[in-house]
Amino acid sequence: MEEINVHTSKNYKIFFSNVRDKLQNLIDEYGIKDIYLITDKNIYNLYANEFSYFKGIKGLYIINPGEENKNKDTVFDIYNDMLSKDCNRKTSIVSLGGGVVGDIAGFVASTFMRGLKFINIPTTLMAQCDSSVGGKNGFDFNGYKNIIGTFYQPEFVFVDTNFIHTISCQDYKNGLAEIIKYGFIYDDTFFDYIDANKEQIKKRNEDVI
Repeated sequence: MEEINVHTSKNYKIFFSNVRDKLQNLIDEYGIKDIYLITDKNIYNLYANEFSYFKGIKGLYIINPGEENKNKDTVFDIYNDMLSKDCNRKTSIVSLGGGVVGDIAGFVASTFMRGLKFINIPTTLMAQCDSSVGGKNGFDFNGYKNIIGTFYQPEFVFVDTNFIHTISCQDYKNGLAEIIKYGFIYDDTFFDYIDANKEQIKKRNEDVI
């Protein structure tokens, strides 16, 4: 399992692995208990049989996929559901999904009882390379995108490379475009790597990605 250290107001690590047993090991290592899992309907339908990886799930909230559901109604519905399940300061929020799920879950984690432990497991390439890094979260309001939000760092981010095989072709292209944009900003040699591995990138080779 590889890892990257992220240095912000609160330092944390991004772990990379295609072995999901590693995730449970990390949850145990970080002392994550009383998990409240936030995901979306697409991810739930694909991976429901694997939710047993999370021992001691206190609650599960399934968001309808789509940016239109990243709103205050979803946030307050989650608050109500958490209260009904007796969530408290020992509860940990786990996000399992793309950018919409991560934004909502991160905001809920940062505001419920003034802040709970937060684990981010991004499932789209865009979320894995962009929105899961840096602590930004929030929701749309009155036609304004991400107008209400916070900066809140997770305990850790777990990037499971298996997820890139189940995202749509368009979502995969969107994520690649974001990665290439970073190459323009930070590292010229990155383009040599992309050119040398373009066929494997098309095939979604996990090791190359």
